Amino acid sequence: MPEWVWVALLLGFSLFSIGPLLMPGYHWGAQDARHSVYFLHQFDRAIQDGVLYPRWAPDFTFGYGYPFFNIYGPLSSYVGEALHLLGLSLVDAVKGVFALAALASSLAAYLWLRLYSRPPGAVLGALLYLYAPYHIADIYVRASLAETVALAFVPLCLWAFGRLYPANGAAGPGLRGVLLAALSYAGLMLSSNLVALLFSPILGFYFLVRAWHRFDRAQPRRQLSRQSWPTALGHGLHTLVPAASGVALGLCLSAIFWLPAFLEYAHVRTDQWVGGYYEYRTHFVYLFQLLLPNWGFGASLPGPDDGMSFQLGLAPLALAALSLLRWPRLAPAWRRTGLYLSLVTLAVVFLMLPVSEPVWEAFGLVSFAQFPWRLLALTIVCLAFLGTGLFARWPGDARHLAATALWALLIILPVYPYLRSEVQPPAEGPVSLAGLMRFQQSADEMTGSTAWVKEIPRWSPLADQIMAGIEITTKVDYTAAYSTGRLAVHSQEMSTTHERVWFQADDDDQVIIFHTFYYPGWNAYILDENTGAVTARAPVVPAGELGRISVPVPKGRHVLLLAFEDTPVRRVGTGLTVLSLGLSAAASLLPAIFRRRGR
Repeated sequence: MPEWVWVALLLGFSLFSIGPLLMPGYHWGAQDARHSVYFLHQFDRAIQDGVLYPRWAPDFTFGYGYPFFNIYGPLSSYVGEALHLLGLSLVDAVKGVFALAALASSLAAYLWLRLYSRPPGAVLGALLYLYAPYHIADIYVRASLAETVALAFVPLCLWAFGRLYPANGAAGPGLRGVLLAALSYAGLMLSSNLVALLFSPILGFYFLVRAWHRFDRAQPRRQLSRQSWPTALGHGLHTLVPAASGVALGLCLSAIFWLPAFLEYAHVRTDQWVGGYYEYRTHFVYLFQLLLPNWGFGASLPGPDDGMSFQLGLAPLALAALSLLRWPRLAPAWRRTGLYLSLVTLAVVFLMLPVSEPVWEAFGLVSFAQFPWRLLALTIVCLAFLGTGLFARWPGDARHLAATALWALLIILPVYPYLRSEVQPPAEGPVSLAGLMRFQQSADEMTGSTAWVKEIPRWSPLADQIMAGIEITTKVDYTAAYSTGRLAVHSQEMSTTHERVWFQADDDDQVIIFHTFYYPGWNAYILDENTGAVTARAPVVPAGELGRISVPVPKGRHVLLLAFEDTPVRRVGTGLTVLSLGLSAAASLLPAIFRRRGR
């Protein structure tokens, strides 16, 4: 049967996963549901101000601002913003991203599993991936938008890198295959810091497993000797060139994000997200929880009585176990990958259990995963593959189409009761700045602070204005400005990333303070009052317990421009991304150009 029939079958069964998203309302009560909407709200504010790559969230932490998009993968926000610009509300745009990511994840899993299975096995494996309990929980319980998007790129990376090393030992797809692998890895890097960090080592060993067959053909193990080791090493390095090139190019394509995120991460406070509720030792998973088919919309709690489920899933576990019965009959490529992913599953399960605490301590895993149960994101792709063993050799004919549909129902039915969202009105009211302030105050969320903030604020004068219905037209602290009686100020214009302030100072000892957290990239310029030309650059320093921006200004009548700009690290990251995009586009067009010239 044609391939499109199997893809249509997969999409048809995948639609059940997004059914609750197509209904009116939004699951405001889910763990990160508000976060996902207000992340897009802040991203849209910056885009509307003409910022093509936002890094600063202007209204986080009660209006003091936070470099959220400098350290948080932006891809889900870009997709949501595109849907919003097409006419969807912010809430519907977020729902749209969840739906698109879910469908994309099943298609990506199908592509990957087709490297090992005929269409029936690939369809059923893709459904195992999509309907894994943790995958469903990511959408409807956790409402983790970035991680849900990243889960679409996990199988896409496995497919793109896997096809660089065909199982039959044939030549790989060449330059375009490397470009595709790079784009898939860049997409993962731009989606979720957490998933990218956790999955990258698994991906690295995966393409080593895939490349082993090609290496063994070039340099058979039986012929290895002391004299042949240098040649074998050369063969090995040559074999890994396509995958290594894909990773390197993927890092360059995503450098606009990860380079500043990594090198400037020390400029934000992380202590507020460690300890207390976030103490990782209280969030290990008990072994029975991985097997218990329970469900809930609550939170992770200390002890075994969590409000959410950590189950691996009845169907994935059962089918993975049954696949062992057919192990000897499966293709060598399937067995090699199956053995590797089985070991990964066992290792990940171990790391989620309390007995692994010394490993977390020794390797500082908390800085990557925060909660041990987040490693469930790695198990679902492994079990999806292992569950295909029963069906990997099923032919793609009409007789097996009906059998595949029946097995698809058996995969979906155990988790079908979980496919619901707790639709409720937002407690803080409609999506707005006032709603954001109420949410930050009531939940103590989205109150991240920069490293210069000594006392995390619980409210602000800006929040008072917003709650009073007064539009924020300046972030200048007028009370501080007029306290000396020797400084007059007037804000001329303001956006999410700049403010122009006219001032008259009677001496050189005056400062203008802004209700904005200090962070590298905020720069101040003194402009001529009449021409607007830059006459000097003013220092920007953190002031007080809140670490607010303070700018010493010179005597006389001038205009102060405060602007959030790229640091050298951000410029390097942006340059790498733009350059690699250009080179990738040129490389992808070269074959077509040569073909035309050859005619």
